[in-house]
Order: sequence, then C-alpha cells, then structure tokens
Amino acid sequence: MSSSAPDTSRSIHLSASAGSGKTRALKDRYLALLDLLDRSALNIDQAVAITFTDKAAAEIKQRVMDGLPEPMLKKIIRGRQDLRISTIHSFCMNLLKRYPLEAGLPPDFGILDERDQAYKTQQAIEETLEELDRDAGIMAPLAGYSADELMRTLGFLLKIRSRLERREIDAGGPDKLLRAVSSGMGTGQAENDLNSLISSARWRAVHRAMADILRTQGDHYEACRGGAHLSLADAQTTDAASEIMGALAPVYFKKDGGPRKSAYIAKKYFSGKERKLYEETFFAVQDLFIRFRDLRARVQAGREAQSLLRL
Repeated sequence: MSSSAPDTSRSIHLSASAGSGKTRALKDRYLALLDLLDRSALNIDQAVAITFTDKAAAEIKQRVMDGLPEPMLKKIIRGRQDLRISTIHSFCMNLLKRYPLEAGLPPDFGILDERDQAYKTQQAIEETLEELDRDAGIMAPLAGYSADELMRTLGFLLKIRSRLERREIDAGGPDKLLRAVSSGMGTGQAENDLNSLISSARWRAVHRAMADILRTQGDHYEACRGGAHLSLADAQTTDAASEIMGALAPVYFKKDGGPRKSAYIAKKYFSGKERKLYEETFFAVQDLFIRFRDLRARVQAGREAQSLLRL
C-alpha cells in the first residue's frame, strides 16, 4: 500500500454529490484497512463494508479486487480468506448462520417467504390491537375505522417503517415525532379554533335566533329540531355539539353531505321580512356547521395520525 493511504485510526463521515468519488474513497479506505489487518497477521475478513444494494456491493467488491496486492489476492482466490462486502441483510444473515445458537435461533433457520411474512405481520397487528383495545387514548380516535381498514392501514405503515424511524430520529425521539406531526397538521390550532367557535357570541346568537324563528312556525319547530338549536347554543364541549349536529344535519345538508342551496322551509310559510330573516339565519347556521365540520375533521385527522403512529 502507498504511504498516502487513508488514516484508519479515525472515524469519518463523508457526504458528497453523485459522481464526486465517494465509492473511490470507500475503496481506498477499505484497502487501507485490509493492509493494516494483513500486516497485523489478522484475517482480512475482519474488515466489513456495508452497502444498501447488491449492485453497489458487487461494484465496490470488484474495485477492491482490482486494487489488491498479489499476495492478498492469492489468499482470496485459494479460498483461505474472503472480502466481507455486502448489503446489511446479507451481512446479518451470514452472522446469524455462523452463530445461530448465540442468537437464539435453530441452526436450520431460514428467511420467511412473502406469504409467511404477510401472516406474521397480520398476526403481530392483531395481537397489538387486542392488547391495546381498552386503551381509549389510542383507540378512541380510530373508532371510525373498520377492522379491515385498520389492518390495511397498519400494514402500510409497517412497510414504510424505516422512513418513519428516520423521521423519529430527526425529530429527537417518538414523543417529539408525535408533537411534530401534531404541529405540522395544525391539530392544536384546530382544537383551539373549534372550542372558540362553539363558545363564541355569534354561535349562541345564531342558534337562539333560529330557535325563536322556528317557534313561530308551528309543526316546523319539531321538524326542524328547534330544541336542538337551543342545546347547541349552550353546548359546552365539541363532542356534545357534534352529537347534536348529527340530528340537525338533514335540515341543512343533502344526503351526499353537500349544503342545501335553498332554505329547508318552503317560501309559502313566510311572508316579507320574515322570509328574509329566516333565510339569512338558515345560511348563517349552515356556515357555522361547515366551519365546525372542517375544523372537527382536521382535529380528527390529527388524532388518527397520532394513534396510528403510536400503534
């Protein structure tokens, strides 16, 4: 090896753009480590290079082979020693095959095929859901999911687990990741806006005004849930308001969830200014409902995301 070989006594981190020579730098460092091992009368297989893909491993291995001195190359060709350049998966497999008992594995263990892996994944999800079924803090936000939907969603998250783990590391831990997700989705702000909405003077005034209008309309008071408007005006929590609004939804929204374009009570039941006041109040209620529904959906989405990540 030349005297300009890399200094193997220091740990280094190398970050550079594509084509700038990272692979060459890795090859030179690996050759320097091999030379150090050889001069110390140690086996060269004690130096390990880990890559992400088989293609990268093959490329680096070829470059190292091309740069090996002849005595070391002969040892490899004769099968007495080998280069440990592989993906992390291959490296771990070889390590476990070499020391199965120490790893708590049977000597004839193998890698799960896709079908077995899918079964094990499903089994793990089912066991986790069963274990946490009574944890309302995690499961309550997911009440709208069917069992199949929850299984599929968790299965997908498991497939991207490595990406989530990198986000967790960048955030500084699981709790900080959850806070970052909540902040990024605006969950806290939406909760504050939602509470401010139902406690606002306008919320109370509009619902009481609608109840007063409906009282003048005989049977329409019951048909249009006038009492529900009074309950909404005094609602203390968003959960309570949401439950009451469920009964009022058919009055203000169509079956597909879209807002009604015209007021619910026909024009023939009102005259003059009374009709105008009713329509103004009707659409004011509808606007409040839409704002409530949108904020509620943002809060729910944030809570679901947190629960899924915790699972």
